[in-house]
Amino acid sequence: MKILFLGDYSGLHATLARRLRECGHEVVLVSDRGAFMQAESDRLLSRQPGFVGSVQYLLECIASVLHWKNFDVVQLINPNFLKLRPSKLEYFFKFLKDNNRLVCLTLAGNDYHFVKACVESKMFRYSEFRVGCQPTSFALNNIDREQGWLSHENQVYAENVYHNIDAAMAVLPEYYMAAKPILKNRIFYTGIPIEINRNSVPRRFEYPLKFFVGIKSGMELQKGFDVIIPAVNRLCKRFPDKCRLDIVRDLPLDEYLYNMTKADIVLDQIYSYSPATNALQAMAIGCLAASGAEPEFYDFIAEKSLRPIVRLNPFIDIEDEVEMLINNREKLTNISAEGIEFVKRHNDVDLVTDRFIKSWTALMNR
Repeated sequence: MKILFLGDYSGLHATLARRLRECGHEVVLVSDRGAFMQAESDRLLSRQPGFVGSVQYLLECIASVLHWKNFDVVQLINPNFLKLRPSKLEYFFKFLKDNNRLVCLTLAGNDYHFVKACVESKMFRYSEFRVGCQPTSFALNNIDREQGWLSHENQVYAENVYHNIDAAMAVLPEYYMAAKPILKNRIFYTGIPIEINRNSVPRRFEYPLKFFVGIKSGMELQKGFDVIIPAVNRLCKRFPDKCRLDIVRDLPLDEYLYNMTKADIVLDQIYSYSPATNALQAMAIGCLAASGAEPEFYDFIAEKSLRPIVRLNPFIDIEDEVEMLINNREKLTNISAEGIEFVKRHNDVDLVTDRFIKSWTALMNR
């Protein structure tokens, strides 16, 4: 197959592209490389700040679009696959539909339909926007972002994309849950692809336990670090010989992953029902991951026995949860082993790539 990936988050599409090439497919990835993350990309499309940067970016997109045709599959990272307003994005989306065999959507990150499901609080008990019916600190401090996602302009554009794509591939159960009522039989669950070192072994944990937080500027409240970091800092003061907290900010992806290898426990986020890329990468190398791990998540993926994720959510006392880890060091190696097995069982790059290929093939054979 000839495949075009447009956009990327945390190297998700880059990981798929590498594996697809190894399988003999022709693949082109166009992205902004995740800005400071410097993820892999075949064609860089990066918008610089200011009016001049905006004009240059639009001209680059116009020049590039002529090369975005005659593909078997175009896979969009999000309805907002370019950093343009919906009124401009519509023209690029129509061109892709008119000039390629399949146009599919990767359900990753926020879009109108997902944010609407979060804000209405009927489907989810909590999200980065609401805990119950109460706005989170992220929502209160980013009212314009919530209103932007839910604007009429964004609604009309997102509804057009959802109506006209051939199908969507959800990488987390939450995205599947929010989009399923709209897409019905045009949705597949794939999971997030993780490249696993076959030599990964369970960690041996010694004091002081090394807690690790990786911050992307502007996302502190969205991940709940305003809650996580103070709680762990209090524990580090109470148990200075048993734990320490390392915080890194805005590192390139390769450097970030290297820093992660030196950690014991990666503190990921509190507003997700499921572990995403960061937590899965941590477990794949034997670290413990503290992240979303709701019962609905395990039920959705039909996992009956493994429970490796240290569960965090807005209703859990994070200080108590982390203190249990500190005081039960002898149990952590078993959790580490479960984490490695979990990623192999559900998110191995070969497994996820195969899900994408099977989904595309089924669509072509309709």
